Amino acid sequence: MRKIGETYYLSTQSLTYPLKTGAVQGDAELVPGGLTELSAMLVSGELDAGPISVIEYLRHRDRFERIPNLSVSSWGRAGCGLLFSTQPIGHPAGHEIAIPTRTAGAVYLLRSLMTEMYGVEPRFVEHSAPLDVLLAEHGAALLFEDEALVASQSVPSDVEVWDLGDAWWQLTNTPLIYMLWVTQATLGEADRQAIADALAASKAAAVSVRPQLVAEAAARTGLAEGVIEGFLGRFNYDFTPAHEQGLKLLDQILMRPEMA
Repeated sequence: MRKIGETYYLSTQSLTYPLKTGAVQGDAELVPGGLTELSAMLVSGELDAGPISVIEYLRHRDRFERIPNLSVSSWGRAGCGLLFSTQPIGHPAGHEIAIPTRTAGAVYLLRSLMTEMYGVEPRFVEHSAPLDVLLAEHGAALLFEDEALVASQSVPSDVEVWDLGDAWWQLTNTPLIYMLWVTQATLGEADRQAIADALAASKAAAVSVRPQLVAEAAARTGLAEGVIEGFLGRFNYDFTPAHEQGLKLLDQILMRPEMA
């Protein structure tokens, strides 16, 4: 039985929920975790397949095979990578931004976006705390995935919110890829194909299990089902030529010598 990683983020549940619930059959053990953790497990060889951050894929691309037509991405605003700031984004005084630990790819991306769009070089400090504490102490904070979604539902009127997916679209007209799906290159072709087929079937079945997924997520997060439906509807799970172009641009940003 092959070990396939799955994040516990809402943004990726549409891909794996049918497998997890048995709506789609597959000879796989799903291993839950955060993206940083799962990426490290893929790099160390502990997982046969799963989602990987773009920066870790680019750093170790020779070790993996991308699963065809599969990503987690958005064409513009997604709400899973949000910068909250008590001053206007791009303020000439610059920003001190609180970030979660071990988020190198997002930090490099945010720095590049703010430099290109506003000529601002932000300062980053690692700090995990409730949003109100982060804003009080640092003036700005970068939140991800479910945490960003929950925080976005009750933003004070004097706080500006900047969506990384929207900013990337404005700058490049390409989808922003949040994570890729890969298999270990050392797997045999038959095993790689079996994993790809299982995930393709799970992706195709996502619509049929969406009501159950939304209901469970609403109970877990306390958010309205309509909010969760809207959030899930912003994501794209394909990998098109436009995604390929977006990946090339991310390669240029994330693999600069000072960042790689």
